[in-house]
Amino acid sequence: MNTRRLGVMVMLTAFVAVASAAETPVFTVIAKGGHLIPDKLVIPAGQRVKLIFQNQGPGPEEFEIAEMRIEKVLAEGAESFAVLPPRKSGDRIRLFGDFHPDSAVCNITVQ
Repeated sequence: MNTRRLGVMVMLTAFVAVASAAETPVFTVIAKGGHLIPDKLVIPAGQRVKLIFQNQGPGPEEFEIAEMRIEKVLAEGAESFAVLPPRKSGDRIRLFGDFHPDSAVCNITVQ
């Protein structure tokens, strides 16, 4: 393969990667006072989704989606994220705070 063709392929691959990252929907879930805000979330079907987790305290919180094996333990004031794979319309996902499993719940619906 000649150098010019290889260069064009590398540039196209980089462009596609940047374009894909820019199109990923982003949603933020905040842990505060033993609750998750928002407590309901609707995400688009058929695409990857980035969830940003923020812990506004007090104390640590563990964000968990058991069915997807996602766990993020955050100190007060910390932030992290997870990227969910594409899901089918009608799917339901239960995100909860493991340190407050009864009150810190965000029910995610895929549409």
